[in-house]
Amino acid sequence: MKNRSGIAIAVAKENKSKLIIRSAVLSALTGLALVWGMSPSPAQDMQRYSMEKTEAGIIRLDRQTGEFALCKEQAGKIECAETKPAQLSNDERTVLLEKQVADLTARIAKLEKSGVANSTLPSEEEFEKGLGYMERFMRSFMGVAKSLDEPAPVPNRT
Repeated sequence: MKNRSGIAIAVAKENKSKLIIRSAVLSALTGLALVWGMSPSPAQDMQRYSMEKTEAGIIRLDRQTGEFALCKEQAGKIECAETKPAQLSNDERTVLLEKQVADLTARIAKLEKSGVANSTLPSEEEFEKGLGYMERFMRSFMGVAKSLDEPAPVPNRT
């Protein structure tokens, strides 16, 4: 009977070690995926508002929501009142749309030149940095896992 329980304990320890290693690998891969995902996307570089001077004042376009606001300069401050796109004249809408098209065309040309739009993989430096994080995590985690396998010290009974 004693032999069977010893084998069962050995199998349980082996399974525990395999589970710990699998957990460590999964955690490391998840960490690496998070590091790769931390690089800012080109869309985050864009300014949120675009302003264009017109005869009626200044028109502000919110590039995230598409909302327009009519702004006027008063006492050295620019104050904006929310406006629906239908309330703008055709000329004002045309000016805003032409400016937006020009901005987007320039941005596309810049992205195509830099290669950012074509590259989704991290640079070599970013990859090495992520790999360094993963390696440190793995070493630390494996140290904790090994300490769990060590028998607990027997208290001194005197």
